[in-house]
Amino acid sequence: VLFDCLTDRADVYGNKPAVIGEIRTLTFKQLLDEAKSLAVWLKGCGVRAGDVLLLGIPPSPEFYVVFHAAAALGIITLPVLPPGKIPETVISAHAKIAAGNAVFLRQVRSQCPSVQLELPWDRNRGLAVPKQAEELTRPQVLRDEKIIGVSSSGTTGEPTIYYRSVELLVRRAEFRVRSLGITADDVLLSARP
Repeated sequence: VLFDCLTDRADVYGNKPAVIGEIRTLTFKQLLDEAKSLAVWLKGCGVRAGDVLLLGIPPSPEFYVVFHAAAALGIITLPVLPPGKIPETVISAHAKIAAGNAVFLRQVRSQCPSVQLELPWDRNRGLAVPKQAEELTRPQVLRDEKIIGVSSSGTTGEPTIYYRSVELLVRRAEFRVRSLGITADDVLLSARP
């Protein structure tokens, strides 16, 4: 029901601000899109209705993205604010998912053995949306789409060429701009010429 309210608001208010944070602002449409993407990823990870999420992110755009993604799937959300000591009642809830900063997630690992999935968050970088979220939400490549090769050595150091549709690359860039709060004033630094 709560997620349906967001969907209705996004239809009515689309590009108007929904959440205004210290670092970035999300419109209703952006909030809905990011919540949907995260919900798809969570579902792909086996999260189901009734699972419990420990939400250790202070009120911010990312708090609401996680909150609404959880609502879309029927996940029970337990905000742990401020994200300090985790109360025994929260530990006994047998949470499956935790979202928060590195200190909070380290604390969750030591006190909540039932947690199987972590969503890292940083005040400056926002939610570290797992790469799989982009893969699960990307459209299928059609035969008549323009395809280009992208060379990457990633963390392995071994050059690999990935073939991607131009549309997919544009969607990924747009997704990263939204999720990282990149603006026209940001500068991309590269070690390559």
